[in-house]
Formats: sequence, structure tokens, C-alpha cells
Amino acid sequence: MKKLHLIINLLLLVLIASYSVEVTASEELNTTPQDRVIIGFDETIDLSVLEEIPYEINHVHESIQAVSLSISSDYLDALAEIEEVNWVEKDELIKTNIQSLSWGNAVISNRFYEQNDITGKDIKIGVIDTGIKQNHPDLEVTGGVSFIEGNSSYDDNNGHGTHVAGIIGGLDNDIGVRGVAPDASLYAIKSLNMNGEGRQADIIAGIEWAIEQDLDIINLSVTTPIPSISLKLAVDAAAEAGVLVVASSGNADEDGQVTDDVLFPARFESVISVGSVNEQLKRSSFSYQGPSLQFVAPGEDILSTYFEDPYYVEMSGTSMAAPYVSGILALYKEVYPNMSKEALLEIVKENAIDLGVIGRDDQYGYGLIQAPETWFLDVDSSIWFADYVYYLRKADYIGGYPDGTYQSGNNITRGEVATIVGKALGLDGTNRTTAFADVSQTYFASGYISSLSESNIISGYPNQTFMPRKAITRGEAAVIVQSAFNLRVNSNSQFEDVEDNQFYYDAINDLASLDIISGYPNGKFMPKNQITRAEFSVILGKVLNEEFRN
Repeated sequence: MKKLHLIINLLLLVLIASYSVEVTASEELNTTPQDRVIIGFDETIDLSVLEEIPYEINHVHESIQAVSLSISSDYLDALAEIEEVNWVEKDELIKTNIQSLSWGNAVISNRFYEQNDITGKDIKIGVIDTGIKQNHPDLEVTGGVSFIEGNSSYDDNNGHGTHVAGIIGGLDNDIGVRGVAPDASLYAIKSLNMNGEGRQADIIAGIEWAIEQDLDIINLSVTTPIPSISLKLAVDAAAEAGVLVVASSGNADEDGQVTDDVLFPARFESVISVGSVNEQLKRSSFSYQGPSLQFVAPGEDILSTYFEDPYYVEMSGTSMAAPYVSGILALYKEVYPNMSKEALLEIVKENAIDLGVIGRDDQYGYGLIQAPETWFLDVDSSIWFADYVYYLRKADYIGGYPDGTYQSGNNITRGEVATIVGKALGLDGTNRTTAFADVSQTYFASGYISSLSESNIISGYPNQTFMPRKAITRGEAAVIVQSAFNLRVNSNSQFEDVEDNQFYYDAINDLASLDIISGYPNGKFMPKNQITRAEFSVILGKVLNEEFRN
């Protein structure tokens, strides 16, 4: 931590000229659910017209000839019938909207990340630090542990860990600050005491706990100039278990950097090392550099959560830069859930903004880390089917391949179509035995195939097989979509090659008349052609979002 500035938050209250009194009707106030309403009178406030209705007054607003009441919802209609009442409206809840985005959030962000609600959902991040403030209104701590002797609580009594946690996962709740990955699951691993100090063994115990809890990412905003066999083995074990280990590069004092590389544990090969830049994207004067540095991130004057009043402060240091990288990695893990750790880091390196000399250098590493730019590495946002694919991926109806691609030109199989349609309908996809001899319980789509079959949306072949790995045709896809979403309009023939004696005749023509499917420039539909992943995505996207239709 380089410096600490307390931010004094001034709360400005606007007071309406009114006074509050306690008045109830002759009856007892109804115990049914209460609504807050504002009643306006034609000329003057006349409470006598309410004597048959139980109520409680919250405010009398003489300047507008109105009263604010708490009243049983059963009497709302009766209020509107009273002749002297000019209007009745809900006393709506109004709240402040003072949530801040640090300058750091802006420089690691992009429109794709912002517009697609990528928030680190379901990614588990361990903050090995001084703990996390458990009842902070801007943080949600999923769980934790303390390795501080004599202290079983992982609550923060220093502030450093809470500040780090806010940069990663400050809630998107209209107050305070918003973290990089607000929906990530935060785990407080208290290995440093109230003075921000801890034994190496406590750090190692925290790493071991993180591995046991199957966490995805570990943030280590801690440093030491002394190499350690034990610490190296611990971070190597975490990396071997698939955990992404992130550590700050270290803060130099007034005398400057005392080593020729970043500090430990950031210097270990299995650790992702992070240095700091300022708002001008220049290396912070205190930020350790060297051949082991991999990325830089915002680290100066970063506003985040704190463990005591005023609960939000600015801090500077590479300790603040590391959690930006941890949060960004959570976003990548959400976007590419099946990608290997090694492949994921290669994409992160490619997406980083190169600073300093061209290519990787000792001051900035691979550059300023950036949020993900696309759901699929092979689907550019300008391509004709991109909007549909992005829409379906954002809704979690479709997925890609482990290498981060969608392979839109590939044919889509019957099993894949069953899975996508089943998800869109909200059906049970739990793997189970099906009625088809060639669909085993362990097949990834068995649950959706079973659910769709039970709903009479799909059927198999006369020999009691489903052929889940068979590429589906354009005609078959039209039938399934029409049946699944009940899209029947009794349309006329739309295509010269769709004969009226074929099982797909009605489905193709009905979907075409609804602008959900289209044919080829020659006027044909070619119903027996196999359909691609891109084509099916367009069809389903149009069904689920009318904005996509012509």
C-alpha cells in the first residue's frame, strides 16, 4: 500500500415541507399487506371522508393538499371512488444513485463487456489477505477461513483485504463502488493480521485451503523479497490444480527497487505478476518491474471498499493492481468456461493493450489487461449472424468449443438442437434414461431429449432410435422450432421446392411467413440440406427476440 486517502462522503438530504402526524380511523388498521399511497384532494384536505377506511398517516402535505397514507391494499379501489379525492398514486420508493466507477474500471473495460452483462458469475475467487469486512453493504462474502492464531473470524480488522475485495467484486447495487466482477463469489482467506503482517506458513495454508475449496482464482496482494521453496511449491500446486494465481509485483520505497525483478510470490513462473499504472497509463513510480512481470493494471488512487467509517477510501499500490487482473480473469472464465488455463492466458495476453516499447517489456509486461472482447474468438461482431449468436450466448442457451470458438459453419446435430431448444424452454436437462436405444444416460443431451420427447416436441425414428449425433436438416429444424414454440399461422406455400405432402410443409411455410426463416436467392428453401450452427442460431434468435425479425 503506497498511500491512503480518506474520502469524506457528504450526504445531501432534500427536505419536503411537510409534517408527520399519527391518525387512524375508528376501525383497527387492517393487518393485511400495507401500501403507501399519496391522496390528493380537490380543494382542502378532508380526512373525514376516510372515516370508513382504516389507515395511518405518514405525512400531511398542505402545500399540495395531499396526504401520504399507509393503507390495506383491499381499500385502494374504495379510495378512488370518494368524490372529494382528486387523485391516488403509489408513494414510490426513491433511492440515491451514487455508485462510482473508479477510473481503473474505465481503462480495462470495453463496450462488449458492458453490454453483455459479463459479471464473473459463478467464478470463485479467494482473497488471501487481512480478511474481508463481512457486513459491508457493498460486498457479499460467500465464505472464508482464518489462519491467524487466536482469531477464528475472517472479518477484516485492517482494511487492506476489504479494499482488494471491492476492486474485484464490489456489488452493482447503486451505492459505493462497482467491482470488475460484481457477481463473482468472494472468499475471505485471512492470512494477515490487523497490522497487515502474516507468516509465510499462514499464506501457504490459505493457498492449500483455496485448492481444497476448488476456487478458480487466488489473489495475493502480498510480497516478500526473499525466495521460498515452500511458497513456490504451494503456488505451483495451485496452478497444477487449475487455479489462476495472481500476485502484485511489489512496491518500491523512496530508495527505489532493490532487486532486478519483481518480488515474490509474483516472480514465480506459475504466478501471474501484476504491476501498477497511473491514470495516464504510465508505470507507477513505486511499481516493481522486471523480466517476470506479465501485466499492468490501475494502481494509483483507486477508490474501493474499506472496513470502517467512511467505508470507502482511495489506496495506491500494486496491491490494488492485482485485484483488477483477478476480476478480469473471472470475466474470461465466465466467457470461456471450458478453455484450458494456458489457452485462456494466451488470449488475455493477445487482448492486452501494449504499453511502452513494442512487445513484452520489463516495465509493462504484455501490457494493460483488458476485459473480454467477444463471446467467441471466431465470431466477429460485424458478421451477419453475430447478433443472434451473441444474444443466445448471453442468455446461456448456446455454448462454444473448449478453444473458445463457435465454428458457425459446422453442421448442428439433433442432440445439440435438443439441448438449445430445451434450455430456451426452461426444461429439465438433468441427465437420465431416455426412451431411445441410442441415447445413453451419460450423453450430454439426454435430459433435454427426454424432456422434449415427453412434451411431444421431438420424436425418434421407427426403430426407436433418435440418432443424436446426426446432422439435422433445415426441414427437421423448422418442425422442431414450430412445435416447441407453437408457431402456427396457416400460411400459403412460400417455396417451390417445399412440397405439400412432406412432413415439414406447414412448419417451413409458417415460419417463413413470420419472418423467422428464409430461403435462398433462387427462391428455394432446400429442406433436405443440413443446417449450420449459424443458420440455426438465427432462426432461434428470431423466435426468442422479435426485434431480430424484419
